[in-house]
Amino acid sequence: MDSTDSDGNLQGNFNWQYARRRYQGVVMPVDWRNDEFHIVEEYDNPNNDDDFLFDDCTDGEFMEITVNQWFGENNKIYRRAEIDGILRAVMVSDGLPEDKEDEALRFVLGGKTFKTVDTDFLVKDLEIRSFGEVPPPAMTPPVRDATCEETLIGSTPVVAIDSKEFQTACPARSSSEYEVKVKVECNFSKFSKLRSSWSYIISSRALGIRAVSGGMYQGVVWPLDYYNDKTYINEEFVNPKNEVDDYIFNDCTDGEFMEITVNQWFGEDGKIYKRTEIDGIYRAVLVSEGLGENIENLPIDFFLGSQTFKTVESDFEVKDLVVRTFGTNLPKKCARFESFPTNVKTTWNLAKKICRLTGGELAHFETMEEFDDFKSARDGLDRSDWLGMKRTKNGRKFKDLKRKDLPFTSWDQFEPNNADGMENCVQANPNSNWNDVSCDGPLGIVCRYEDVC
Repeated sequence: MDSTDSDGNLQGNFNWQYARRRYQGVVMPVDWRNDEFHIVEEYDNPNNDDDFLFDDCTDGEFMEITVNQWFGENNKIYRRAEIDGILRAVMVSDGLPEDKEDEALRFVLGGKTFKTVDTDFLVKDLEIRSFGEVPPPAMTPPVRDATCEETLIGSTPVVAIDSKEFQTACPARSSSEYEVKVKVECNFSKFSKLRSSWSYIISSRALGIRAVSGGMYQGVVWPLDYYNDKTYINEEFVNPKNEVDDYIFNDCTDGEFMEITVNQWFGEDGKIYKRTEIDGIYRAVLVSEGLGENIENLPIDFFLGSQTFKTVESDFEVKDLVVRTFGTNLPKKCARFESFPTNVKTTWNLAKKICRLTGGELAHFETMEEFDDFKSARDGLDRSDWLGMKRTKNGRKFKDLKRKDLPFTSWDQFEPNNADGMENCVQANPNSNWNDVSCDGPLGIVCRYEDVC
């Protein structure tokens, strides 16, 4: 039985925080021992911990504790704790594991787990308010009618070795909407035969599945050209465990085939979406603003085993490889230019940030027609404006904000001259010809925006 000493401190088997007469608020839920209750959580409180200690309540009175949970527009879960109106902590996480997604909210007075540390503190006014919201659903493809469907591998399994290649006659390309279904063998006894730490079972620009030593499968969201960092533009990965660009799993049924489905479609926002499911369970979505110029219209071919790494092939089996296309290609985007008022002048870096905050980029050009549109947007403005171009680190040339070489130039006479070795940015003179200048400015702002034509 617990007792107190002459100073009033608790004696016995207890947490040290309580021995110092402090309260401990726990942001994590009641089954805190499960470290996967929230996925990739972070805590915003002075100690950046999952709990907070306090002793600033009024002795003899009740303190009011308020906890709010909501779902942000970024698909994250937020949980905020206040005590008597004072913010104590915020927990932010990327989601809940599948076995915790729909659990009822319960309350336990006293110690549910540690029966020996119950207390006789009083609790009152426990109220719950629900707002009828659920976590945002995973992004799903629209309903579409296929314009082409082809079976590349039928119901007879094929061994994923010798880099077997399959090409589809359907117009499945990196810049088209498509659906790929394939069944891959789940066989944990074959992991011992791997000749390396990992081995491709199937790879393509649509999907990649690898066997990884230790009895795990790895799904790769990026396409076959993953070593090309310009494959997708400004990509973002949305998956339950928040891995950067792949996902690890071993929850298939040993001895059976798992069905993998990959859908690519184009959203109304002009972005590219690629969603992966395994046996109907959502695994990941890749969202990007476009394709790199190197892979804009490349075919979706399939390789069993490894196309690139010949020494790490496997003998896993693959069957029922089906490709469907929907006759939809990546929407064409057209550029427009908008100039800020003449009295708005700033540095090059701040101008770039302002354009991005408004959904665009600092003005740059991919065609002469776009450059003509830029001139029209500045008609009647007798001023110099920043351009979204910058000198490379070696100082030999300029590139745009996408790190692409300039498709053309329109330098003013005797420019660029890099005066004093400090002219790393570019301005458009009043006549719209270009001049290399210091990045400090201040100069005017013209932003480039892209809309679906």
